Amino acid sequence: MKKQGYKFCTVGLIILFISFLGTPVFSQSTTSDDQTAQDVAAATNPAGQVPDGIPDDEGSYTNGRSLFNQHCTACHALGKQIIGPALASVHNRRPMDWLVKFIQNSQQVISEADTSDYASVLFKQYNNQVMPNFEFLSRDDILDIMAYIKTESVSETAGVSSAMSSETESVQQEPSAGDDVYSQKDDSDAEGVNLGMIMGGLVVGVLLVVVILVALRKRSKQNV
Repeated sequence: MKKQGYKFCTVGLIILFISFLGTPVFSQSTTSDDQTAQDVAAATNPAGQVPDGIPDDEGSYTNGRSLFNQHCTACHALGKQIIGPALASVHNRRPMDWLVKFIQNSQQVISEADTSDYASVLFKQYNNQVMPNFEFLSRDDILDIMAYIKTESVSETAGVSSAMSSETESVQQEPSAGDDVYSQKDDSDAEGVNLGMIMGGLVVGVLLVVVILVALRKRSKQNV
């Protein structure tokens, strides 16, 4: 019976040792998955922002494009400065209520602002150019214009990103000999460190099991 109990203890210690080795791996995997979920949430909603109220239907986009071409293109473009600033992603620069008020009556907003306010800085930056008032545009009209700007800003950003990615890929396809050597060295060093840590853990674990088994065996002989 004592020998059978000794065997059960041995098996139990081996199982415990294997579980101990596996614990960091699963723990690291779980932590990585949690961090990935947090990164995705932060990227899609960086500051817990509420919806901006900009419509995303085709009718709003079409009306916004028409209004933009009719009232804005004389002084503004999406991707470049003309008389006034470029308007790509302007909906991300200021709150929507501020944009509506500024478009309808920019001079009122500037007159009510202090010298450090965005409206005053913008006014001075563009040589005190007076933006015409568009009080005849309703809030819904301005939201439609923002729908057009928002959609076109995404398209323009995607085009720039695509071009940059193509340039990056072409550079990466022609690595220098030195870069290749250092890259291989870094990979080898990392693999060596990981292998050393694993082997060290195995040796410590085996020694621990041997010590416990020897102690149990001595105790078994004393009991006999």
